[in-house]
Amino acid sequence: MNQLGFFLLFLSGALATQAPVSRSSAVGPSTVALTAGVNRTWTAPLPLILVTDGGGSSPVVRMRAGAEFTRPVRQRFALQFGAAYSQTGDIWRCGVPDCVGEDPPIESRRELDYLEFSVLGRMRIPDESKPLSLHVLAGPAVALSIACRTGSTAAEQLGDCRPTSSRSNVLLYGGAGVDARLNERLGATAGFLYGLSLRGFRGGGDHLRVLSLRGGLVYRIP
Repeated sequence: MNQLGFFLLFLSGALATQAPVSRSSAVGPSTVALTAGVNRTWTAPLPLILVTDGGGSSPVVRMRAGAEFTRPVRQRFALQFGAAYSQTGDIWRCGVPDCVGEDPPIESRRELDYLEFSVLGRMRIPDESKPLSLHVLAGPAVALSIACRTGSTAAEQLGDCRPTSSRSNVLLYGGAGVDARLNERLGATAGFLYGLSLRGFRGGGDHLRVLSLRGGLVYRIP
């Protein structure tokens, strides 16, 4: 799965460097953005989005911060290269029949911190010439694990789980947002991303879900 993710990123980057970019003002300049926000993360088996029966995973809310470079390819289409520090995890409730007789039910929390590198296709509606516009995003990301902690929710501290956890993951993202031009050089952006991991979480059939809400400042490169 790692090879697939790196191949997708390599292919996207290769297309970006080869794609002709018009110098017309309608295409717009490249931009750099600094963003921050929160991740609401949980796990669920494919193809379901939420777990609703038995025990299962409950969501946790953690943080996300990153930077993005966006390169226009066509009048409304661009490629967005991103790097982010992304915190994920979940709370797992032990369900029947594993925890029969436990009162209260056993709960464990797992926290995974990633360095995430993404290449997303970005389409603006309408085009760059308008001061306010919407955008949609979709594409792959490779996440490299830099920290892993797990343990009972009743414990004061979580233990290190890096020796038993996967060192990387591949996610597919989709999302949307709004862009506002503040002046000739600066702008603001806000939006959401929904991500699904291709590799099972906890070494099993449950896959990580990430709903990221984020906003930030955009600088238009002259």
